[in-house]
Amino acid sequence: MTNAVPEISVGLPVYNGEPFLRDALESILNQSYQNFEIIISDNNSSDQTPIIIKEYCDKDKRIRPFFSNENKGASWNYNKVFQESRGKYFCWLAHDDIIDKDYLSELRKVLESDPSIVLAFSRVIKIDDKGKELFEFREKLDVGSWKPSLRFQDLIQLNHSCLQIFGLMRSEVLKKTSLIGTYVASDRVLLAHLSLLGRFYEHYRILFCHREHNLRSTKKITSLHKRLIWFDTTKKNKISFPHWKLFGEYSKSIMTRSIGKREKVKSSWYLSIWFFAHLKYLFHDCIDVFFIIKDNTR
Repeated sequence: MTNAVPEISVGLPVYNGEPFLRDALESILNQSYQNFEIIISDNNSSDQTPIIIKEYCDKDKRIRPFFSNENKGASWNYNKVFQESRGKYFCWLAHDDIIDKDYLSELRKVLESDPSIVLAFSRVIKIDDKGKELFEFREKLDVGSWKPSLRFQDLIQLNHSCLQIFGLMRSEVLKKTSLIGTYVASDRVLLAHLSLLGRFYEHYRILFCHREHNLRSTKKITSLHKRLIWFDTTKKNKISFPHWKLFGEYSKSIMTRSIGKREKVKSSWYLSIWFFAHLKYLFHDCIDVFFIIKDNTR
C-alpha cells in the first residue's frame, strides 16, 4: 500500500501543534478505510511538533513530512499539503481537530456514488481542550442545491463557520480553484468557488470533532491586519482592504467556465446584495487605511 498511489490524501498543516497533534494523527491512523496518505507540513514550529512528527513517521510510512525553515503563513502551509498530495480525494485536517474512525469511509462513499458532489462533509460536534463533548454544531446551508447561484448565495451571505473546508473533496476540482489565498477569509472564497463547481453533501452522522480552546488563531488574533499576517507573513508592512479584497475575489470566482451565463448573472445579483449589506465594512476599510497611512507619516 505504501508504494501504490493512495486514493485519499489527508493534508495536515501545523504550527506549534504540540498540545493536540497526537490526537489528530491518531484519529487519522485509526480510520476504518486505510488506503490513504498523510501529508504533514510543519511551518517552522518552535515547540515539540517536529519531534512528534518524526515519532509518527517512524510508526507509519504513509506519513509524508515536510519541514519549512521559516514561518511562511497559514495560506502557504495549507496549500503546501495539497500540492504534495497524490490522492483522487483530498481533505484538510487542523492539528487540533479529530475525526471519527468512519470519516474517510463514509464521505468517500458519498463522492463515489454521485459525481455531481464535489465536497462531502458531516455533522459536527464541538469539544473542549480535554476532548470533552460540548454540543452539536449545526448550520443551515443550501449547499446541496442543483443551482450553483443558490449554493453561492448561502456561502457568501451567511456568517457560517467555514468548517466545510475540512470535508472530503475531489482533488481534480480543487485544482481548478486558487486554493487558500493570502488574505483574510480566503477559506470563504474557496468554499464559494467550489460551490459554483459542484454540489456539497452533509452526511447525517456526526463524524467530525471541532476543538474549542484559547490557543485557536481566531481567538488569539482578532485584528484583521494581524490575521492577514497569520495568512501570509510577508504582508507585515502591507496595507490591506480586507472586505474589498473579499468582494473582488468573490467576483472573480463567478467568472468560472463551469456555470452558464444565466447562473453567472444570478450569482452576480446575489453578490450585489452582499456588497450593499457590507457597505459599512467596506467604508471602514478605507478609514482604517487612512489612519494607518497617517500614523506611518508621523
